[in-house]
Amino acid sequence: MSLLDSLAAFKTGCYVVTRTTYAPATGGVYAAPDVSTIEIDAVVVPYGGELEALPEGVNASMTRVIGTSIELLDAANGRTPDSIAIGADNFLVFRVDGPVMMPDSVHYRAFAARRRLP
Repeated sequence: MSLLDSLAAFKTGCYVVTRTTYAPATGGVYAAPDVSTIEIDAVVVPYGGELEALPEGVNASMTRVIGTSIELLDAANGRTPDSIAIGADNFLVFRVDGPVMMPDSVHYRAFAARRRLP
C-alpha cells in the first residue's frame, strides 16, 4: 500500500483551504489580494507535541497535524499562510514539513493552529 493509499484509507474528510496571494506593487500602488479556495482530502489529527513560538493570533491549545498530498503554504518567505476550515473553526498553517518523496507519491505534513477571533 502506497502512502497516498494510506492517506485515502485514513482520511478524516475533505477540507476547504483558503489561499491569499498579493501581486507586487506597480508604481507604488498595491493591487487587491487574490483569494482562492481549494478542497483537499486530508488526515487531520490533534497535535500533542512541543510547539515552537506561534504567530500572534493563533491558539496553541488547538493545534492540528494535517497529512495531505497537496502542498499547503506557511508564512515562510513573507507570504500569507493558508487557512483551513476544520469543522466550524478556522486554522492557520504555521509550519509545513515536506515534501516527503516516495517512489509512487509525494506527501506533506502541515501544522495548523486555530485562529483567535475578536
